[in-house]
Amino acid sequence: GGSVFIVCGAAKSCDLMCESKTQLDPTIAEIMTARMHAPLYNWLDTLHEITQPMLLIAANAALGGIVTPDVIEKVRELNPNVIIAQVPNVGHLIRFDNYDAFMAALRSFLQQSTPSRAICVNSVDHPARL
Repeated sequence: GGSVFIVCGAAKSCDLMCESKTQLDPTIAEIMTARMHAPLYNWLDTLHEITQPMLLIAANAALGGIVTPDVIEKVRELNPNVIIAQVPNVGHLIRFDNYDAFMAALRSFLQQSTPSRAICVNSVDHPARL
């Protein structure tokens, strides 16, 4: 196989990310390649149509978060029902950098959502802690 280089800020995060890479399904490259060649959907065109409860967890863009304040504003404009949780002291890896804040936002969202309509993605890191 090839080498994987992971750049991360904290040693603990780096250890977790490296460990997770050893647990990947070997077919992931095929899956990701198929997705890259699938027709693209522009979230700007479809966000307003989604009626299920949604949660957007945003980090600090200055620290590497990919959801900028402009994106948050656009999301609010297109679908005011989206619940936005901001975790200010982390970058892109919210659940690694501040797991407790990530889980608090997720738990709060799930408690507010109607169970029959909520879209829930189980945490692969700590499924029992949901």
